[in-house]
Amino acid sequence: MRKQVVSFEQTESNGLGVALQLPAHLALSTEVVSCFEQGLAKLQVAEPAEAVELLTRAVELAPHFPEARICLGLAYALTYNIYRSTTSGFTPSAANRVATGVPGPATYRDPLVTAGGGAAKDGAR
Repeated sequence: MRKQVVSFEQTESNGLGVALQLPAHLALSTEVVSCFEQGLAKLQVAEPAEAVELLTRAVELAPHFPEARICLGLAYALTYNIYRSTTSGFTPSAANRVATGVPGPATYRDPLVTAGGGAAKDGAR
């Protein structure tokens, strides 16, 4: 696996830019850098679900890469889990979760629920 030392700054004119200066001693594979940069790009164009996938891969490959972990947390904060029950006031749990990583704000249409046919909750991850 080829390693490279990375130092870069990425900013966007839309005001959502992320500027990072990675420590010179941090040696990262080209795959880690690619996943990280693509994940940042997805965050900047409001595609958090895709960002989660890319940044998760970066963290898996480089668990001691703090910037990737921070950005992954941001991506998770911008997605929701959706829960379903026929009981109003239910408690969300893994057993009644029907969708994960839904980008927010979004409208989720549950194909199994008709108008007035159940209760639904969303929950920030």
